[in-house]
Amino acid sequence: MNFKVLMVYLLVFISIFGLILKHDGMHEVWAQAVAPTTANVTISGWLDDLKISCTPVSFSEGVTVLSDGDTYPKVEDCSSPDIIVDLDPSTNVAWNFYMNATDLDDGQGHTIPVGQMQVNTTCGGYRIATENPITLDYSLVSICAPPETGESPLDSGEYAYVEFFLTVPAGTYNNTYLADLWIFANGTAAENNRIWIGIGQINVTIDKTLDVSWTLSPISFGTLSPRIEPYNATDYLGFPSNITSGPKTNIYVDLYINGTDLVLEGNPTEFIAIGDYGNVTYSNATGGTIPGSSDPTDWPDGINKLPYILPASSTNGDFPNWHLIPNRTHVYNYWNMTVPPSPPLSEALLPGTYVANLTAKIVDAGFDPTP
Repeated sequence: MNFKVLMVYLLVFISIFGLILKHDGMHEVWAQAVAPTTANVTISGWLDDLKISCTPVSFSEGVTVLSDGDTYPKVEDCSSPDIIVDLDPSTNVAWNFYMNATDLDDGQGHTIPVGQMQVNTTCGGYRIATENPITLDYSLVSICAPPETGESPLDSGEYAYVEFFLTVPAGTYNNTYLADLWIFANGTAAENNRIWIGIGQINVTIDKTLDVSWTLSPISFGTLSPRIEPYNATDYLGFPSNITSGPKTNIYVDLYINGTDLVLEGNPTEFIAIGDYGNVTYSNATGGTIPGSSDPTDWPDGINKLPYILPASSTNGDFPNWHLIPNRTHVYNYWNMTVPPSPPLSEALLPGTYVANLTAKIVDAGFDPTP
């Protein structure tokens, strides 16, 4: 291509290019077109993970139940006597929560029903705790969930303190008990829900408690004359008498009895000796072929001489069936007395009223009665 042809092409190109430029004084600008549009996204209502603080729910390291219906609060943990129910920060809607639980169980066949547990809640960290405790159940129970509780739902960013209380029936067996706790959260504007499962997160340890009492007492023999043959005690005042392992007792127990000499009121030098002298005896049976007989063959578990002191080591109770006695159990005992014609320290008993002290003692089954 020669030079002249090249110049012709260049002039044509410049001419065409100039046609698409606009001249504005000393400036040249590009022509332009704008096509507007929008962008959008929908944010759903969302509950973030449940965050439960200050667990487990421990009612005590050792509860001593002194009467039916004693109530115990959750012990303080992480500087709070409550647990704190919260949702992580991505929660963006109001939310409700519910709870349910299992019975407290010691794994040995003893339970404390779930209905013995109650909660109070603030339904919001800054609010006042409710005045009406809510009883827990196997099924979900509304804690902060209107209109069931009359409370407003929790706003995003709010949390709730929950107080726990346990009412322990008297006689609840000595052991450590565990229960499971569930917390469920939802919200009317949320597309999801949340659940927290606390296996074994409720616990209580029940201490040993012993309770013993005499009924059908005092043991009375009325007015007697000296003789070799034994007398029965007065009907229903020693024949029988009644020792009760009471409703507060929460272990299996062994039963023992001991006592003192019968001493003449106002004259301590005059007495009827007990112990090996055999002047006062008792049995746990109703008698055999001869009512009131002192013959051990007439009493299914024999007859014991009232001792001064308890055994030095366990004998599993004074009689075979005075071992492993459960609570709320009456143990009947039948008393006999011999009025010796010639006591150890005098030629004859002086007339008057003779008084002895008797002690019934229950101990943990198989344990030493004289620790």
